[in-house]
Amino acid sequence: MNTVLNFLNRHRAGSLCIILALTILAYSNIFTNQFVWDDPDFYKNWALLYRFDSIGTLLQGTLPVQHAGVYRPLRSAVQLVLFQLFGGTNLIGYHTVSLLIHLSSVVAVYLIIGQLTKRRVAAAVGALIFGLHPIHIEAISYITTSIDVIGVMLLLWSVYAYLRWRDPPASPTKRGEPANRRWQWLSILLGWLAFFTYEMTIVLPLLLLLIEWQRSEWSVSAAVKKIKVHWPYWLGVITILTARSLMGVGQRALTPDPSQSSLPIRLMTMGKSIVKYLYLLFAPFDLNVFHKINLTTTLAEPKALAAWLAVIGLFILTMVFIKKLRLVGFGLLWFFIAVMPVSNVIPTGIIMAEKYMYLASFGICLIWGIFIAFLLTSSKKLLPLLGVIVLVAAAGSYGAKTYARNFDWQSNQTLWQATLDKRPDYGRVYSNLGFSYYYQKDYQRALELFEKAKELEPKLPLIYHNLGNVYDELGQYDLAIENFQKALELRDFGEYYNYAETYNNMAIVYQEQNDLTRAVENFQKAIEIDPTYFRAYSNWGVINLLTEDYEQAKTNFERAIEINPRMAAAHHGLAAALVNLGDPDAALSHYQRSMALDATLVDNYNHLASIYVQQNKAAEAIDILRRGVASNPEDVGLATNLAIVLANSGQLDAAREAVKRALELDPNFQAAQQLSQQLGQ
Repeated sequence: MNTVLNFLNRHRAGSLCIILALTILAYSNIFTNQFVWDDPDFYKNWALLYRFDSIGTLLQGTLPVQHAGVYRPLRSAVQLVLFQLFGGTNLIGYHTVSLLIHLSSVVAVYLIIGQLTKRRVAAAVGALIFGLHPIHIEAISYITTSIDVIGVMLLLWSVYAYLRWRDPPASPTKRGEPANRRWQWLSILLGWLAFFTYEMTIVLPLLLLLIEWQRSEWSVSAAVKKIKVHWPYWLGVITILTARSLMGVGQRALTPDPSQSSLPIRLMTMGKSIVKYLYLLFAPFDLNVFHKINLTTTLAEPKALAAWLAVIGLFILTMVFIKKLRLVGFGLLWFFIAVMPVSNVIPTGIIMAEKYMYLASFGICLIWGIFIAFLLTSSKKLLPLLGVIVLVAAAGSYGAKTYARNFDWQSNQTLWQATLDKRPDYGRVYSNLGFSYYYQKDYQRALELFEKAKELEPKLPLIYHNLGNVYDELGQYDLAIENFQKALELRDFGEYYNYAETYNNMAIVYQEQNDLTRAVENFQKAIEIDPTYFRAYSNWGVINLLTEDYEQAKTNFERAIEINPRMAAAHHGLAAALVNLGDPDAALSHYQRSMALDATLVDNYNHLASIYVQQNKAAEAIDILRRGVASNPEDVGLATNLAIVLANSGQLDAAREAVKRALELDPNFQAAQQLSQQLGQ
């Protein structure tokens, strides 16, 4: 035991390496996880991430319409950089960044606890618990939220820099200022960056005041005298709140009807959330995306009354014993301060979410560190052994739970199935799970889940939108339109989503019914709602091709590409329009670009090969078709077209092999049968 304690006390870098290694081990299974939940809203469908020159718009706080109500401009800038690096497919890159953010926070927690307690054993234990704590899974394994956590990470490093600055000054510099004055400016800079990354961090000045209060032996008057040094942080808070107001950022309501979630109702409800948060911070085994916390309309409700009595009682006990258990009291007060921004005094749109505990959990991890370090370093015989048992049990169970829970976040299907097992009463869980089956083209199962969701939440518009998509795939177009229209009727009664998508998808159904006039009208409505909805421009361009309005098609496809330069279908459509406008040379680059973006879009190969054939470039046509067959080995049309071009260029043996392959794929494919007969097979 003494050997281990000596190692922890003497080797800070070694201790951190072990802590970080164990944390990495607990999260080692996240790298195969897919985009889930809201991830595609940002990393698939958000047009502003496709162009780096949109940075100015992002810094103004612009967000996807379904995520309005928050102001996180630096987060959006980070998302832009990540998308330019990783695109919409390099999930390992995104998860690597998520884990690095968490590891940086773990290091900051270690250093902060070390500064507060001057005990490296406590720092090591607290940081280990923080690194392995299962309540952080939603904040790290979920890519979208992990970028929010950058703000908390910056806050933690700001706190550490502040503690370094407030320590006794080192030797003066040549200018006569303390050498550690640089820590002050670093702390201020990191604090401002945190504010503009994640608005939950605006409690930083209160946390710094808490630090001063604790350092002054809980003397209010002494702490107040130090508050003047905090003015740069308060200025940062005022600045972010002012910017938020000037940008017209609204609020996220808990319910469509504000009277159902008024301030008194929110406050009465929050007591239950705080108790559940505390429970999960000590016993994080009932993890769930949607915890069941019903809105409370009266404190006569036993659960609400008991919850608030428990919260108030814990706060009173903290204040009574704060001078005897200084750092324990500090940890609990840290928790209470950190939970303030998510207390729904100002509505957040979410009653309770595990991701909100990333900052608040520091206070509880500090308490864990102090408690276990006390046991480990006790001179009494049995306490060190008890400390080992508690540490191994806590770290082992937390790490194992984290590793296991990460599997739930592997895909939308695994996430929502795990959530449904705990919340079979919640309609949107069925809706989200149904969408995962829709994505897998299991339309019957998706339909069953959407119908169950509608039964539980008949006013949730997204359910009807999803039903419209399923009925479209099933060819039941009247039902598809009926459900899309119902979704639009209920747009003021449910959660945010981009209604431009509903108009776009309804337009596609009209197109499938050959009602091109209504299709165009709905594409235009989609663009009115969201002028950056690039799919509507591209789909409208397809109708222009069908009606031989090639100039308008060119305009629409160019607009789609301007918004999203990585849209393969738009490049293909623009190439087709250019061919029909008599400019095949210009079309070539767009066909090539479309193929590079989406190798499965088979028409690119056929169209491009046709251009080369018309230009008497058989070798180039054959090369393109071979590439198409390699990328789409199950496509009988590509195999047949390759055989035709080979035959026309005199390569009969190769043509026979190609047509043989086509007939293996589909013996009844007429074009392949005819060519086979002509080749004497």
